[in-house]
Amino acid sequence: MNVAIVGTGNVGKIYFSILKKKKIINKIYLIDKFDNPKKNIIAFKKFKNLKNIKIDYAFICSPSYLHYEHARFFLKKKIPTLIEKPFVLKLDDAKKLIRLSKLNNVSCYTVFQNRFNASLIELKKKITNLKKTQKIFYVDFRMFWKRDSMYYSDGWHGKYKYDGGVLTNQAIHMLDIMINFFGKIRGFNVSFGFNKKKLEAEDLISLKFEMFSGTVINFVSTTRADFNYEVSIDIFSHLKRYKIEGISMNKFYIYKKGKKILSKKNSEYFSQGHGIHHAKLINLFLKNKLKDFRIEKNIYTLEVIHSIYNQIKNRGNLLPIKFKQSILGA
Repeated sequence: MNVAIVGTGNVGKIYFSILKKKKIINKIYLIDKFDNPKKNIIAFKKFKNLKNIKIDYAFICSPSYLHYEHARFFLKKKIPTLIEKPFVLKLDDAKKLIRLSKLNNVSCYTVFQNRFNASLIELKKKITNLKKTQKIFYVDFRMFWKRDSMYYSDGWHGKYKYDGGVLTNQAIHMLDIMINFFGKIRGFNVSFGFNKKKLEAEDLISLKFEMFSGTVINFVSTTRADFNYEVSIDIFSHLKRYKIEGISMNKFYIYKKGKKILSKKNSEYFSQGHGIHHAKLINLFLKNKLKDFRIEKNIYTLEVIHSIYNQIKNRGNLLPIKFKQSILGA
């Protein structure tokens, strides 16, 4: 089996460290913008013209604005492709990849590795049981992380054309969990903040969602904190309260008679915000068992992001969701 990793930055290195340990893989092609013979990296433009190379699976870990170009290349060759989040920036590009995937009968997936967190798996079970007996009336999502000027100095992070802000890059994992657990959104309002010394896009966003289920959700995210504190979810029904905490939604708590109790069985240790479950996701991808991660099943998250960004641009208030291209990726 031969695989290709497009993008050799921090995320690409995570994929390489996992894939190089797999005995079933004969060759890993490392691809980036420029050649680097010392590190066995080949430029994408050169790689496209190579003949008689067989690739079985492709991993897209390049900057967000390049995802469409890179994924399109492999899907045209009928090679199953896994794309880091967000899988593309433009809604039209998302629809094009979905059509291409169906036309060539080849799978294309996106990456939301935190869905495999033990804490979130348990929380989903609890929510499913609650929905049978009582209403979840309020949920609080919070993310407080730090991203310094160096992080945004690469020319693409933090720009709407190339990446988006905190919502698209970091908080997209919270948004994915929110939609997967609580369904579609009836409407929302948004407040936001910018630190123009660091980035063009928003580094602070506060949203109030009204779900079709009737649940009210508060959603706050920033990369302006002085430390990577936590990503948390607080669930309230009439009789139960559950809470997820940790650097990336990895610790599960139950409240009993007002006392907060850690469930060690359903908690994990994460030292980094990306968590520990890329390996599991990659294993399932190589076995073609990632049905719920197919891009056509996850375009709604991208549509919601565009609706939010359109409101930011127009400084609007509570309005129905309208799915159309925003300034993201334009």
